[in-house]
Amino acid sequence: MAAHLKAREPRCVVDANRLIVRDGTIWTAGAALAHTDLMLQLLRARCGAALADGVSRVLLIDGREAQAPFIVPAMLASGNNLVAEISAQIEAALPGPPSVAELARTRGMSERTLARQLKTASGKNPSALIQFVRLKRARLLLETSRLSIDQIAERVGYRDATALRRLMRKTFGATPSQFRKRIG
Repeated sequence: MAAHLKAREPRCVVDANRLIVRDGTIWTAGAALAHTDLMLQLLRARCGAALADGVSRVLLIDGREAQAPFIVPAMLASGNNLVAEISAQIEAALPGPPSVAELARTRGMSERTLARQLKTASGKNPSALIQFVRLKRARLLLETSRLSIDQIAERVGYRDATALRRLMRKTFGATPSQFRKRIG
């Protein structure tokens, strides 16, 4: 719903990858468990990490600090067929995702028009959407297979695992190894 929020209030800075956003004394949270995430962050800020971590354990709440790992690419569509179709086309083409020019050409539109429509519908430009779909596939492979990180990087179109590690850390706040540990 980030794109809808941005459209409704253009002055608002929307970061769909973060659970908690602080602007001075104002704290905001999004997603289904926003109240819980906000409570834990306020406890951490005012009472310390030990108390927040203890409450988190008692309530059986994981230590997530970003919501990007939980976003499903198709959900970015929010009912928008263009985003859903492009996400599916990108995923089907992995490890060699189509270029932005190819995505636009197959839909009979310019790259600028495609970029504008994707940004409005999903909050992401075409390159960011391609990157996001690749990273979500990598995460799925980490969680459901025993492929090495190098093999996974290759399957989603990265030349080496270093790029995959860096992008997963930046986007999801976790390394590939941390996703693998989550499944045992």
